[in-house]
Amino acid sequence: MTMGLLETMAWGVFGGIGAEAVVLFALRYRHPHDFPYWLRSWEYYLFAGGMAVIGGVIALAYARSGNTMNPIMAIQIGASAPLLLRKFGEGIEGAAGGPNPDRVD
Repeated sequence: MTMGLLETMAWGVFGGIGAEAVVLFALRYRHPHDFPYWLRSWEYYLFAGGMAVIGGVIALAYARSGNTMNPIMAIQIGASAPLLLRKFGEGIEGAAGGPNPDRVD
């Protein structure tokens, strides 16, 4: 059974949301007063949603390239895209200075 493009995109976005949920899951042992400032920022959620959509678009690109997709593959591709982009960003950020003590990864 093959997936349509909309379903592929949806599974990819779901994977991207899952990747972001891992970041939030890392905060589970913190007291709410110790949560990072960005957790209360609408910009964070805007960019997190954008990263999830990018994951869906990359899963869609895989499907359009002739690869046979299934839901698990689309979720994995969708999750890997935001994680890879985050790591690339850390490399650029690391070149400019040290680690940010307000970030949780």
